Amino acid sequence: MSKKQPKHVATKSGIDSKEKRPKKKKTKASQAPAFLDCFDDREIHVLRLFSKGMTRPEVAVELDVSEALVKAIITRILKKTGYKSILRLVVFLTSSGYMG
Repeated sequence: MSKKQPKHVATKSGIDSKEKRPKKKKTKASQAPAFLDCFDDREIHVLRLFSKGMTRPEVAVELDVSEALVKAIITRILKKTGYKSILRLVVFLTSSGYMG
């Protein structure tokens, strides 16, 4: 006679399931655009320019807009993300593979 294996085994830390659990999917650069969906085209363009090391006045010249408008765009981006610094956000996006 064969004994049935229990689905759960008691351990010191509690009950441990013997059933296989699905592995969590890792975030890949190919999934990056989903994060960037909350930004409009101009905001993404500003982020890309900052990721190239441009300053606010340089971004304004590149986009042919006022520096005040660039500052307003940065403010919108920071409100959407909860970051307090555009530099920290750009570092996060670059190191996470969202921007190259």
